[in-house]
Amino acid sequence: MKSLHFVTILLIILIIIISTLILIKFNEIPSDDFSELYFNDFESLPQSMKPSEPLEFSFTVVNIENTDIAYQYIITFKNNDIETILDNNEFILNAGEKQVFQEKILIEEDFKVGLVSVKLLNKNQEIHFWIRKDDS
Repeated sequence: MKSLHFVTILLIILIIIISTLILIKFNEIPSDDFSELYFNDFESLPQSMKPSEPLEFSFTVVNIENTDIAYQYIITFKNNDIETILDNNEFILNAGEKQVFQEKILIEEDFKVGLVSVKLLNKNQEIHFWIRKDDS
């Protein structure tokens, strides 16, 4: 009888410990560390371009990682499943800093509609917009 009472108490204590560990694990506060990538004035992004004129836009990267981060980005143009790298850069942002990039890119290939993307390679983040060729 004593051993059954002991086993019952031990089982209850074990259930309480396991329940507490599960609650602690699933109630972890998510990290507030992240990076922002966005187009500046996204409503004014170009919708079309003439073949002889450069494509102009700007984007911002903000470091909210609570540590200094080395970033690497590429700008690509995708047309008919062929992706071309138009620009790339590496830079370092201190915690809490942001940097604005002004881009002026000439797309030399022939296209009707294409996808322009900015990709933060080491953060697996991407923003993009569509562009049409203006033949007028």
